[in-house]
Amino acid sequence: EFINPWDKDYQQANKEGESNPELAKNHKQMETMISELETASRFEHATEGDKEIIRSPESGDYIVRRLDNPNDPMVENIHRMMVDEFGEEEADPLYWLKESIKQGINNYDIVTTPDGELVSFSNTRYLEMEPTQGEQAKESFLYIAYILTDDKFRGKGIATEIYHKFYSGTLEQ
Repeated sequence: EFINPWDKDYQQANKEGESNPELAKNHKQMETMISELETASRFEHATEGDKEIIRSPESGDYIVRRLDNPNDPMVENIHRMMVDEFGEEEADPLYWLKESIKQGINNYDIVTTPDGELVSFSNTRYLEMEPTQGEQAKESFLYIAYILTDDKFRGKGIATEIYHKFYSGTLEQ
């Protein structure tokens, strides 16, 4: 049985000193995974103004940000990348991408070059489930639908940075 260390009930129990050893174990496993991703990273992280920058001596600078506007031109770029990778029938429809962003259903984090070229993106979500009858606490899980990187940028560790961003952000919740 998976016990979610990010669950609000668990966090409250920890504040009250009633921690569950299994939850603490899961939390530690997530911290270990994040540490391994940091060790494998080829990038330095910086913030310049409101921009999150990942910087590598080999491949240069990239900007990382979350899409929060369904009318952002990058939404169409994401859709084109999906169609190129999966085909028209398998790619999420453009209207769904926009609606998903508008309603906050999924999170779309993108990586671009400084001049705005789409390099990579992810479709992820942290989901909290309502407790079923007889359960005391909510369960939660991490959902990664996909992470895509443009062919010419593959092998540079960029997708690893997106995983790191997702896992670290989830752990903070």
